[in-house]
Amino acid sequence: MGYLLRRLVGLHLGLLALMAVFRAVFYLVHAEPALRETYAPHLTAAALMGARFDLLVLGWLTLPVALGLLVATLRGAPGGPQRWLQRVGRWYFVGFLVIAVLAAADICYWSYYQDHFNVMVFGFREDHTMAVFGMIWDMFPIPLILIGLVAFVLLLRVLLRALLGTACASDSWGRPAVAVGGALLVLTCAAAAARGSLGHFPLRARYASVSEHAFVNATVLNGAYAMKEAVKARMEELGGPPLAERLGYADPADAVAALTGAETQGEDLDALLDALTQGPWPPLSETASAGERPHVVLLMMEGQGSHLIRYHRPPGFDLLGRWGERLDEGVLFPRFVPIVNSTIGSTSAATTGLPQSADGVPLPQSRHAAKAFRTASAAAFRRAGYETHYLYGGQTTWRKLDRFLPRQGFQHVEGLRTLVREEGLDADDVAFWKVHDEHMWSYLRRQLREAETPQFWVVLTVSNHPPFDKLRGSDELPLLVPPAALDAKPESVDGRLRGIQYAAHELGDWMDDLAEDGTLERTVLAVVGDHNTGDYAHYTAEATLDHWGVPLWVRAPQSWAVPEPPDRMAPASYLDLLPTLLHLAAPDIAAPVLGRSLWDATRPPYAWNAAGVFLAPEGVVLADQYGERRMRWSEADPLLLVPADGDAPDLDAVLAWGRALLAVGDHLVRLHPEEAVR
Repeated sequence: MGYLLRRLVGLHLGLLALMAVFRAVFYLVHAEPALRETYAPHLTAAALMGARFDLLVLGWLTLPVALGLLVATLRGAPGGPQRWLQRVGRWYFVGFLVIAVLAAADICYWSYYQDHFNVMVFGFREDHTMAVFGMIWDMFPIPLILIGLVAFVLLLRVLLRALLGTACASDSWGRPAVAVGGALLVLTCAAAAARGSLGHFPLRARYASVSEHAFVNATVLNGAYAMKEAVKARMEELGGPPLAERLGYADPADAVAALTGAETQGEDLDALLDALTQGPWPPLSETASAGERPHVVLLMMEGQGSHLIRYHRPPGFDLLGRWGERLDEGVLFPRFVPIVNSTIGSTSAATTGLPQSADGVPLPQSRHAAKAFRTASAAAFRRAGYETHYLYGGQTTWRKLDRFLPRQGFQHVEGLRTLVREEGLDADDVAFWKVHDEHMWSYLRRQLREAETPQFWVVLTVSNHPPFDKLRGSDELPLLVPPAALDAKPESVDGRLRGIQYAAHELGDWMDDLAEDGTLERTVLAVVGDHNTGDYAHYTAEATLDHWGVPLWVRAPQSWAVPEPPDRMAPASYLDLLPTLLHLAAPDIAAPVLGRSLWDATRPPYAWNAAGVFLAPEGVVLADQYGERRMRWSEADPLLLVPADGDAPDLDAVLAWGRALLAVGDHLVRLHPEEAVR
């Protein structure tokens, strides 16, 4: 029995060493150079805490083995430790291979999402799977990774044979009491390791917070534990009590009162919508007050980071092209965040005006997908006399948009097939699963010019989404030499940044074309990033807004002389898009909304993002798996943060607002019946 115990100890030390290698690779691949000097003392603490999380994963891997060993010793199974070691070798081979694959995949996942595995990982199954495969093929050297996988499999087999060698193992269990005692010892150690702690509480993700630097904390967790957390979050979304109840707002009237301060006249849907209704708004120009209806275009640009705009410096870093030359014609809101860090999450928020579905699944794919939400943006603009469109550069069957959006008031849902037909495109004009922006702009330009009624368009561009292939005319664009301050990853220059440059240049050219015949001066335009990919630079907690934020740029016709908003620096989110656009283009139309017009100073300027980011004028609260951190806006750079002194009680209000917001959204989703669009 002693030989068997020594073999198990040696095995786990060897597997811990392999997991430490994966952690080191994660650090070397993703850590910025400055981190290695500034936070070097913290890395030892991160490595030690990481070893505890690794041991926790191995504990769960060993628990079935330990139970089997106890049964074998109680039964006096034939073959003794020798046969038992031969059998468990297969278990450890398969189990640790899964752990290793998760660790490697998590390293790649961080490259795109700047996060460990989270609920977004389930998009692999829910999205266009072949398109995701294509993106992965474009971003990573898959052949080399497969060769590395084969080499690792061979290495693992050799290590397990060496660590679980049976040449000196006995074929007899020996004295039963000693054998059973040894098995109980293994089971006790495995259970303690799986708990991760000998204290009052088991090891949890929040214990990974060993440094004020977010990336140092991120090195603590491993892929297997992160996947467990993602699965746990997904199960919580799909089951259990309603979100509003978990947040302490089982009564919808209480949630609405906490969000808006308004008293409801009941708890049914109509009463809640009445309490949430805003408008009519004071017109922002004489033209708007005269009742003239301009076209309204809400343009969502894939993966556009908010902080990139401030690095636009032609000719060396001409990221925005002709659009950059027009920035002063509109208002840029730099403290803007998406609701969810995904394209489908932003699409859902922009079209429904809701923060998320009741169960966390994107609304177009949830059990609520057949509902017509009366908070929908297209429904409000239809009441104002608009013809409503959704235009997408890919297939409209993506995430079932072709079925979901018509229920939200969109009269036309158009995508790749429409663009190929109407623009006469052939195979050379279409990239992998998408039509490039120049063809979308050509189609949209013609539709706006020929329209006889006011038009409301929500447009999603995907040229700046990997794979970055066939960017027509990209060879003619200025070369990008990112400034040192951007700290851009080298691989992002020819990929992500090049795609963003192409999309921005095409946007500027489209605006120039619309200006030629005056269509631009009959159009309210909002340009917003759909989500921040965060894969082109490194981020610290101080750069939270750079990490998760996206730009919002709003342009009204120049002749309208729209006044400056009360505060360009006020935090805002996707929920503020509908009230802002209505205020500009159709201020006489009231609508139930959860956000506020950015030209309305009477509502609290708060914003929330699903990464656990709560933004207020006073600062930001980061509430994620690592715990709660309170930050202040930096006086030196108003887009960066610094740690808050003390508990910062003035930030409690934004946390209460955020919980109320999610609770109201949950109630609205569940209370809406399946009904025809109003």
